[in-house]
Amino acid sequence: MEENQEPKFDEKAANEDSKIDALVAVVVLLVVTAILVYWVSSQ
Repeated sequence: MEENQEPKFDEKAANEDSKIDALVAVVVLLVVTAILVYWVSSQ
């Protein structure tokens, strides 16, 4: 890439990435919650 070229911001890709990030965050929270509930119930 030449020095005078700036990388173009791809808004569609960024929106899809943020949706994927949000979904991953929700899944991680659910998994952690499930592990905690299982651990507490098995005490």
